[in-house]
Amino acid sequence: MGDDEFSSQPMIDDRDNILCYNGEIYNYLEVKEKLIEKGVEFKGSSDSEVFLKAYGLWGSDFTEHLDGCYSALIYNKSNHEVFIIRDHFGIKPLYYFIDDYQFIVLLRNKAYSSL
Repeated sequence: MGDDEFSSQPMIDDRDNILCYNGEIYNYLEVKEKLIEKGVEFKGSSDSEVFLKAYGLWGSDFTEHLDGCYSALIYNKSNHEVFIIRDHFGIKPLYYFIDDYQFIVLLRNKAYSSL
């Protein structure tokens, strides 16, 4: 939600977190207000940016603040950590494959058909 030049993906924040996201946060304006009250600054108006900034502030517990359907991958370039998440009901698809040589995450069914 919220379509602007700052909603393109992958989205990168100032903490080296990179977001790939498929979803919709229904209460993103409410969450954005909470983040602004905590001193978080925004460049745009997308729910993708709210999603990433919420993760940056609250860590892996950030989903407690969200109402929506989503699947996402957040990769931190500095510490090489990967955080993969989807909404509690599994409305948005999330598939992954891992072996000795590769790690693949798909956030959309269409992505699978192109592999």
